[in-house]
Amino acid sequence: MASAAIACVLLALCPTAVGGFRGGGATPASLARPAPSRASSFLRSRPPSKGDFYDDDELSDLLSLHEALTINGEDGSGDGRDGGGQVDGEDDGLDFDPFPVKKPDDGPPPPDAFSIPGIHDLVLRTVREIDDVGEKTPAPADAAARSPVATVNNPALLAGAKPTVRAIATDVDGTLLHGGKRIHPITERAVLRAIDAAYGDGGGDGRRGENANTTTTLEHFFVATGKSRRGAMLSLPDSVGDRLPSMPGVYIQGLYCVGRDGSTVVFERKLPASAVAATERLADELGLSVVGYDGDVLLSTDLTGPVVSLSEYYGEPTVEIAADGEGNPIRLSEHGPGLHKLLVMDDDVGRLAPARERLEELFAPGEDDDDGSEGETREGRCTITQALPTMLEVLPFGCGKGLGVRKVCDSLGIDMESELMALGDAENDADMLGAAAIGIAVGNACPAARESADLVMEAGNDEGGAGVAIELFGL
Repeated sequence: MASAAIACVLLALCPTAVGGFRGGGATPASLARPAPSRASSFLRSRPPSKGDFYDDDELSDLLSLHEALTINGEDGSGDGRDGGGQVDGEDDGLDFDPFPVKKPDDGPPPPDAFSIPGIHDLVLRTVREIDDVGEKTPAPADAAARSPVATVNNPALLAGAKPTVRAIATDVDGTLLHGGKRIHPITERAVLRAIDAAYGDGGGDGRRGENANTTTTLEHFFVATGKSRRGAMLSLPDSVGDRLPSMPGVYIQGLYCVGRDGSTVVFERKLPASAVAATERLADELGLSVVGYDGDVLLSTDLTGPVVSLSEYYGEPTVEIAADGEGNPIRLSEHGPGLHKLLVMDDDVGRLAPARERLEELFAPGEDDDDGSEGETREGRCTITQALPTMLEVLPFGCGKGLGVRKVCDSLGIDMESELMALGDAENDADMLGAAAIGIAVGNACPAARESADLVMEAGNDEGGAGVAIELFGL
């Protein structure tokens, strides 16, 4: 009866969920979503449907897990598929056209993320109606197998009391976003609720009182990304990106970190010029593209396809040709202010594996080298990591997201090991996930991230996995 009632509620609230968007049926014209004014124009092309990802049993399972974790406050989340119904993962290479920018007159304004009914709200409403007539909802026999959590590396998190989460740090590409610049409605809603819970409305529209969990212990929410700060703002929806300048943040793989006010730099490191020059020589030998990051300024010596994709597909600022004060082209190693990190890029992922071996050999410590101090810039030594299959990243020795997140947490008075929840999907997230009190990998995460995380979500980035995780464990 419970499952039937849930199905009825779904049909009543969203009739297109049955045989509609999932099967390719037309989206009602009144619900069409155009692109807003900025990079969020890439994100959504239609509203979510309750039938897209959860059947009635799964809705019941989600509620059961939520209540088993004794989380205070209501779980609000909407769900649906990405713009146009495409599932990320079918073609994630860089050899296809980036999503076109939509014109302001493409359709009526999109619904606000907070107007989407939440899964938890929907299920609670249905269960209350069932309880009113004396019926009860039985727990499915295979609930554990269909739990929102696919893998539990740290059973203590589910067996005992949940850690007190005072801060959430989350990766952007591959975790919050999928398909370049798209965000699932479940994730967008959860992120906005977390920001409002931590910092208040900030927009003067009363959202905190209506949408934030007022009993949450959450005090801080911040991104921890390999992107530049400007790139993160351009890639995320306006509702999130516009808040980043007044929030803490870990940018450029932890090499540029800001504190509570969003303007005070609490940690920063740049590569030695000799390491930049050595990387350029190797890239020239192997025929690979190189991009250097100097804050929000991205530089290269050749605007190849992979280089251009950083802005057209991933939302980074437009890459410029490195030049001196008179406009003459220069090598990246000659850029006076220095560079935080380098990207070594190619659309053929098979060419990057040998390149990584060469880079790691090039920057390996000598026999007489000690480990140095945390985050110390060392001549002749660099850290090599990877966030995306088509990009290798060269960082100052000992640096990475894990260190950057720790520096920001220290500035906020947050104990990373007991009070931080972290979300990620890639190799460069592994340190952060392993050190956090609750480290959660989304369902599309790579092996390194999955092994380092306490929990791995069933849903991937294109299914709202990050949003479900935030609702279950962070709010």
